[in-house]
Amino acid sequence: MKKFRLLQYLVLASLIMVAAPSGAATGSGVAANPTTGTPKLISATASEAVVAAGGYLFWLDTRTGGAGVYGYRSDTKRVSVLDTSAARRYALASDGTTVAWVENGDKEDVVVSYNLATGQRRGLVHGSEFGGLALAGTTLIYQDGSASHRGLYARAINNGDEHLLAARGANPVADDGLVLWSEEQIKPGSQVPTVSLHLGYLNGKGGERVLATSRGCLTGYALSRGNAYWAFGCAASDRQVYAQSISDGAATTTAISNGEGRAPYAAAGVVVWTVPPASDPAALRQWAIAAQFEGKSQVAVAPSTAEVEVKAVNKAGSIAFTVKRDPASGNHELYLSSPTETIAAFAATPAPNAPPPLCPQPTSCGQLYHNARDPYLRDGGGISKVKGVQFFIPAQGINGSTFSADYWRSVDSGEVDWWLSNASGYLLANTLRIFVDLPGDVDRSQVGDVGAIYDFAVRANARGMRIGIVMKNNADFVLDQARRDWINSLLNMFINTGNTSMIAYVSAANEINNPKFCSGRSDCYDYNYDYITNANRWVRDFAALIRSRAPILVTVGIVTDNGNGDDGLPAANDFFRRASDPSVPRLVDIVDFVSPHNYGGGGYWVYDTVRARDAHDGSYTAIVLEEYGYPTDPSSMDEYHNEGNEICREHPEDPICDKTAVHYVENNTKSMRERDYAGGVAWMLADISGGNCASPDDLFTGLFSVSRTYCGGTHTAPGEPKTTSFRVRNHHYYY
Repeated sequence: MKKFRLLQYLVLASLIMVAAPSGAATGSGVAANPTTGTPKLISATASEAVVAAGGYLFWLDTRTGGAGVYGYRSDTKRVSVLDTSAARRYALASDGTTVAWVENGDKEDVVVSYNLATGQRRGLVHGSEFGGLALAGTTLIYQDGSASHRGLYARAINNGDEHLLAARGANPVADDGLVLWSEEQIKPGSQVPTVSLHLGYLNGKGGERVLATSRGCLTGYALSRGNAYWAFGCAASDRQVYAQSISDGAATTTAISNGEGRAPYAAAGVVVWTVPPASDPAALRQWAIAAQFEGKSQVAVAPSTAEVEVKAVNKAGSIAFTVKRDPASGNHELYLSSPTETIAAFAATPAPNAPPPLCPQPTSCGQLYHNARDPYLRDGGGISKVKGVQFFIPAQGINGSTFSADYWRSVDSGEVDWWLSNASGYLLANTLRIFVDLPGDVDRSQVGDVGAIYDFAVRANARGMRIGIVMKNNADFVLDQARRDWINSLLNMFINTGNTSMIAYVSAANEINNPKFCSGRSDCYDYNYDYITNANRWVRDFAALIRSRAPILVTVGIVTDNGNGDDGLPAANDFFRRASDPSVPRLVDIVDFVSPHNYGGGGYWVYDTVRARDAHDGSYTAIVLEEYGYPTDPSSMDEYHNEGNEICREHPEDPICDKTAVHYVENNTKSMRERDYAGGVAWMLADISGGNCASPDDLFTGLFSVSRTYCGGTHTAPGEPKTTSFRVRNHHYYY
């Protein structure tokens, strides 16, 4: 109990403001006698899209089953309905006279404007990949990701005249003739981008300037009364809220939070931001909201076990915030409160840190399943987060030979049980991902042995682990009779014994967009619509076969480490790609959950990409980071390939750990804890025994070292867990 009281004190202390730039509200210390207030509930069914402008608050609401546009007028205290048509919507912007949003169509999207005075609804811009929006009087600022019109544009609503503000600009914020936007660049060797915050003029003249740059992401930024506010997050080392007087020639930047803050909003002399839970995974997760006003600082919403987040500040200085009590629900409660009041804590439902159900074996909890619009997977005991590791026998190599006829020799030698014990006893895994080869994939002597796979599942179940089976690692997308027969024979082993719950899921392909399957492209899903048709048809038919036999979850893998590819978009968008044949569904419409792979610490951006497309489509899917890790040898290949200093075991965010395997593994495990991932699978349990200093990277990506020749990247003795292994274990313990 003392630990949690100390944490609460630390969270409250982090709200104390220390300084502010010229012209901004200033203050130090929490207000001595804050008034306890009662917030006004505006909606119990709001989405995350909320904006304040003029005397209004607008949001996308799910009460009618879609994403209707609703408004609340502060002076009349009345809720109005702007649009509840069946169209799917995402993004939202307003300047108090006009509201704009994006509507998703089957062939293209359209930015729609709604005049509050006349009720007139107009289509402003048509395209395929819109991002953030902002409104400033009669000007729409919008982000277009279309291949022929990519960039951040300012467009006159009345006549359609427009000009480019920034070729790589995203997520605009506008105020008083100025525009803030962000840009990111991913450098080779890392999936952690460098992000910069830019300030420019709405008319496109007068140039632009960069206010801040960091590795990581910008959680949000705001403009108000000649001041800019921002906060970095994700992999950023400095996560404080900062402010700068943009009229100050000295351009002094000052921290206004004494600790981590997220997504600041500002208006009417009030600055407010979200205080996320402490980064210590052992701590009770509590969210809070901080405010700065009239020279004072204040706890606006007390530390809460429910997820509370600031969404806007209106012209009167009132704070709009959302409360998400149940992580399995897509709904948020939307409230308004006064900046002079402190709102009591909100409790999560169900209560946090509830004791886990007693499931010593997967078969005692039943089949893993997924409900629509639920970010998590579940079994009979409730939420079941995937805490996985890829399993190979080190002497067998990384593909399907572990579960060929050679498997039985590994059983006789004791290797299978030895590595199973390390996976469950040390790594605390509950899922083991394995590769098998189908008939026709390789030499027939290597086709997966169904008896071996079943034996392995029984051994894993006895240690509290399910198996995830990957059945395709090439581009031979033909589900012929031989493959159907083999799949049916495997399923029969589990169905006939009543043990299908020992299978967590099956994957129709390891990395279906892997560029090695389509020479000359960085991503097989970039513009190659015939390839997409064949690949998606395979997944559709594969899933139909599995589901016709048993209620086993089906997924498919997408590699996301290949940057933005030929189409300029993150590869996680491939889950949403349409085939050339309109009768073939998208991957996201086929699978039970999506399985992005990422090795470069990019878990935050993978998640955000999928969620952005979910908002784009009006959907919501579970996400499992099915492969993450980083090589610890050979260090001669480049500076990234090493285990890191011993200090990285306990302190992976120490600067000495940058550009090490530990750094990238920790970024991805943190992203799973800080985002609503359904889980992840670390690559891989142990290094492969063969190979040398010129071997491919993935032979050296094991969490345990083995008896082999190393090349300077690891200091761990054979058979022992590496520093990366300890970080994965730590993640599984607290996840």
